[in-house]
Amino acid sequence: MKKKKQLRDEMPTIAAWIDAMVEAFGKEEIHGQIRQGLTGAPTFFASENGHMVGTPVTTGARYRVIWDQQDRASIDEMEDRHG
Repeated sequence: MKKKKQLRDEMPTIAAWIDAMVEAFGKEEIHGQIRQGLTGAPTFFASENGHMVGTPVTTGARYRVIWDQQDRASIDEMEDRHG
């Protein structure tokens, strides 16, 4: 597994978002969800600059947030994955 500092350098937008979530909801809450995602639970998944960490959600998700090269976010409605 890559070191935390290396992932922060490779995924700066995700790192900043995580920092904001920690500020809003607390370190234990957010880091707990990330830890679960790193061990196979569909609680956290991130992708940036060709790097991916966590466990992708395979069912139940209806939307995802996608950032473009200029750091503009857009919402993408996912195909129906129920059933």
